[in-house]
Amino acid sequence: MTRAICLWMALLLLALVPAVVSAKCKYSSGGATTVTFSLPPTISIPANMADGTIIASTGQVSPANPPDITCGNFFGETVTYGVANSRGSYLADNVTYETGIPGVGYRITHPTDYLTPYPQNSQYVTTTTFSVTSGLQLIKTGPIASGSVLASGDLADWQWGTLYPETFRLGNSITFTTPSCTIVTNPINVTLPVVTTSAFTGVGSTSGKTPFQIRLNCPTGTAVAKITMHTAAPDSHPGVVQPSGAGYAAGIGVQVLDGNSNPMVFETQTVVTPPNATTSIPYFAQYFQTAPAVTGGAVKATVTFDIFYQ
Repeated sequence: MTRAICLWMALLLLALVPAVVSAKCKYSSGGATTVTFSLPPTISIPANMADGTIIASTGQVSPANPPDITCGNFFGETVTYGVANSRGSYLADNVTYETGIPGVGYRITHPTDYLTPYPQNSQYVTTTTFSVTSGLQLIKTGPIASGSVLASGDLADWQWGTLYPETFRLGNSITFTTPSCTIVTNPINVTLPVVTTSAFTGVGSTSGKTPFQIRLNCPTGTAVAKITMHTAAPDSHPGVVQPSGAGYAAGIGVQVLDGNSNPMVFETQTVVTPPNATTSIPYFAQYFQTAPAVTGGAVKATVTFDIFYQ
């Protein structure tokens, strides 16, 4: 008889312990509100910025008209909460969210740690006031194309059960740029010395070798610069430009050499590493005999160049 009574009491106790269930929540004061973040409209991304670096951040911002939410208070009821990203998913670190712009993520501080995604959090609650400040951090997650624009508008909601008491919003659009290299002097005029025709002894002979430089001013962090030279009047000899204009010297061209006195190859990139602040890239120009007979006169030749940088 005693064994039967003990069994019945155990079953009764188990019946009184419910499974964990989600609490039903409602606004007890106010309603959904916004937290609006503002950042500079243009942000420059250094070439050497590592992934995971904070690109920009705001201070802590208070929600407008913080609401109160009351949830059920029965034993075993919990509320599930977290960030519901409006612009994509989240990264493996569980605190960085996609923005929809390749290479740019964001985090929300609250106020000394980071908010994690919905529905990864839950707790037993009754009434909660949503007045805690939040901040926004933009995070470099990969290569960012210069000119990329992060549009203003909603970034995410703070989901609390089935309610969305806070919306995190970017108040202005942001354009991301990469610093550019500039040419210190452009155009570059190179004056070759006056020489006599007797200085030339046959096709391929040279005279009047004159140094010049292309000076670049590149931002800190530029990993590499590449220069490509072009000419509209190439000669069959390497690095030689045919002179232009009527009445000029005949049988003579202008040859462009690199800093090691090697003929330049037109339409081919030359790597310059590493450009630090103002960098001077050495070159030479010289007369080059292109035909058996040489006739005296002025010589004028034009070369253009493009700069690529990373």
